Amino acid sequence: MTKSVRRASDFPARYGGEKFILLLPNTSRAGAIEIAEIIRLQITNSHFKHSHSKAMQVATINVGPEAMIPSEKNAVHSLVKTADLATARAF
Repeated sequence: MTKSVRRASDFPARYGGEKFILLLPNTSRAGAIEIAEIIRLQITNSHFKHSHSKAMQVATINVGPEAMIPSEKNAVHSLVKTADLATARAF
């Protein structure tokens, strides 16, 4: 993920367990989708071994790009929740 970010303000971090989050300030949903696709392709093309998985021998990812304009009604936790739900639906 760190190789995919373009700006100093972009912030990749581990969100918990096998989850990661990438904060992209001042980025539209379309821009977030573009970055997510770049990361997805990098992971897919890297063929990282995933020997502990019974389902896949190489690592794969699900992405859930979302965007919001922060306000009093739109707290950051609601963005994270929406992205988490989108990731769960991705296959």
